[in-house]
Amino acid sequence: MKRMIPILLAACLLLGLGGCGRKHKEATSVLTVGVLEPLSGTYSAAGMRETLGIQYANNVKQTVRLGGKNFRIELMIKDNGSDAAQTAQAAQELVDAGCAVVLGSWGDELSAAASDVFRVAGVAAVAATCADASLTKGNDHYFRIGALPEFQGSALAAFARKTLSVKSAYCLVESGNEEDAALLRAFRETADALELKVLTAEFPSNSTDFTPYLEAAKAENCGVIFAPCQLRYAQRIVEQAAEAEGTAPFLADARWRDVTILGAAEETDLAIYVSAAYAEGADTAFDEGFKAWMTESVDALAYNGGTDAVTAESVLGYDAYCAVTAAAEMAGSADKADILAILPRVSIDGSAGRFSFDEDGGAVRGALWVEKADPKAGAWELAGKAKVG
Repeated sequence: MKRMIPILLAACLLLGLGGCGRKHKEATSVLTVGVLEPLSGTYSAAGMRETLGIQYANNVKQTVRLGGKNFRIELMIKDNGSDAAQTAQAAQELVDAGCAVVLGSWGDELSAAASDVFRVAGVAAVAATCADASLTKGNDHYFRIGALPEFQGSALAAFARKTLSVKSAYCLVESGNEEDAALLRAFRETADALELKVLTAEFPSNSTDFTPYLEAAKAENCGVIFAPCQLRYAQRIVEQAAEAEGTAPFLADARWRDVTILGAAEETDLAIYVSAAYAEGADTAFDEGFKAWMTESVDALAYNGGTDAVTAESVLGYDAYCAVTAAAEMAGSADKADILAILPRVSIDGSAGRFSFDEDGGAVRGALWVEKADPKAGAWELAGKAKVG
């Protein structure tokens, strides 16, 4: 019975949420936007949240005027089943159906599985939350609106210096972990530009005792501890910091944004900040509109995990839809080739912040959001915006 629930929800998403928004009968021409997402399988929860953002965007903006004519925007949604082979097949079905542009998929590997299909067909695809640079590099047909992981390092260095006003940072990473190292390099580069002193330390893989590093940070009187690392280490670091006194605030990438961190920090005064693609409260107009739209449909709340919480997946899905409709308007055309040609020039103020595209189709962003742990409430709250440059 449990397996039937996501399958039924996926079926409802494919059919669309009924009763949401009025139809524009005067727009007889159609711009078809494909949506390729994991609505069943391992990644269905994230795929549903991203699709909800796209559907809400379609509810807000149902038509575009192209070449002097009104076009109704229709979504054609395909479930890729959280599977690479199914993704390629679903992508081909969207192409064969005549979609002018496609949104998705959630997941770097799933998007990569569809890439050749879109390339051969000459159809632009925009991934809302993917962060792998290889997805778009060398692929003129694929675009990403999510920031690269290492940009979190740059943003958090700026947040430490400009918002927390600290003068030194203790950086702690796992030895040999390339993701940690990339974040550290970006943090240090921005820190150097802002005259933020950086002290670094590496811990061996499978470490369990982080007390010496916490003591070293305290001895050096560092203003923050930047510890971009895997969640299993993060939890131990916070648990051990909770037993100490005078630990500096923690800064970390989105891997720390987890309920286990909130639990480890419970009944402590630890300050823990994490980077986020979006934090609820950053765009109150979006938050209010999205919540109101979801509450009009019991199904929508179910797709969102039974809550009206605003997630980054939904917001970036919304922004991706805005990007492709803006491209169609700039091109004045619903033709796939015209939209593909104009997308590199798109620059919009999205709900998650302003972005444009670089020469490789990746997002160019000047800021990220920062959230702070509120262990007593069991939640993460908006702490501010980290601007780089």
